[in-house]
Amino acid sequence: MPLLVAEARGLAADRMFEVARDRPFAPDGPHYPGIRSRAPATYARLIARALSGPVHELMGWGPPPAGGGLSVIASDFS
Repeated sequence: MPLLVAEARGLAADRMFEVARDRPFAPDGPHYPGIRSRAPATYARLIARALSGPVHELMGWGPPPAGGGLSVIASDFS
């Protein structure tokens, strides 16, 4: 099974820590035992763009299409 290890360098992790610290967190239904808060959509798109090439390469899908190739279904702070 393929495994991709990605570091957060260049993905504004420190800034997202600050954003998460100031957001409201609440339980998120019966399937997740902790609390969550929605992450900014712009951050989710940034991560999807950054990981698109490595994921496509790892999976043997060839180069990603122009503009990315990965879709974000959900992006939460947990």
